[in-house]
Amino acid sequence: MAKAPAIPRFFLYGDPPDEVELDFLHAERIQLRSGQHDWRIAAHAHPDHVQILLVEQGGGWMRVDGVDFPAHAPALMLIPAGMVHEIGFEPDTDGVVATIASAYLRDIARIDPALAAVVHRPMTQEFATDSAPLAEFSAAFEALLREFVWQAPGRRAAIAAQLQRILVGLLRVATPQTAEVGMARRNLDLVHRYRELIEHHFRQQHRIAFYAGQLHITVARLNAACQDVAGRSASNLLFDRLAIEAKRHLLYTNLGISEIAHSIGFEDAAYFSRFFTRRAGVPPSRFRGAP
Repeated sequence: MAKAPAIPRFFLYGDPPDEVELDFLHAERIQLRSGQHDWRIAAHAHPDHVQILLVEQGGGWMRVDGVDFPAHAPALMLIPAGMVHEIGFEPDTDGVVATIASAYLRDIARIDPALAAVVHRPMTQEFATDSAPLAEFSAAFEALLREFVWQAPGRRAAIAAQLQRILVGLLRVATPQTAEVGMARRNLDLVHRYRELIEHHFRQQHRIAFYAGQLHITVARLNAACQDVAGRSASNLLFDRLAIEAKRHLLYTNLGISEIAHSIGFEDAAYFSRFFTRRAGVPPSRFRGAP
């Protein structure tokens, strides 16, 4: 049986990967690419890159793994690495979009694991036009764009500084500004590393003991960290990732149910259907046919 075309995967939408710095960062005006595509960016994914957009005028929406997020200027849009997404902009929308290699971002965020963890969930955040966070983001994005297009001495150091500034701003608007203690930081770092392991191994259907072993901790310690940071057990975080991958295939490919099941490690399609129904509330066939 012929397989359906894969979900398109890019670094920059529509560009072949050899034209960009895959291990670094790219910044450009929103109008530059979106205007060329009639203000609609079709469903695709960036396997190893995070996107952060500052929408300065106009607005629109993004759909990430089937969930809609509106954004009306001034606003931020955050798309984690690997998530299938599409974007619809109002005509003449503008701002700055930064596309950041995950490995580069982790290196920049090494000073504080919370800075890397903040880009794991999609979000939009609208601002009042006279708000202090907006002024900070606007200055950081404009400086990032300016440094990206220049070839001045210290360019990479200047870009890293502006990216850290943006990540700190994201952390402050995405979570309450409370003092973190040592255990909270350790739990955050642990769950961040667990999620990275899930990305590499979720198709192999390993038990939680495997992940705990890779992290050199007990299953109980992993569960405690996941409950503290995400409010969910380690198993539920793993099952959530399996369900997300199944939803992506159901929404964006024509693969059959059994093919999807096998692609994410389920040997029995009937068991996969029961698993999916428990997670999504509807069977796979109905989820695919939903308006």
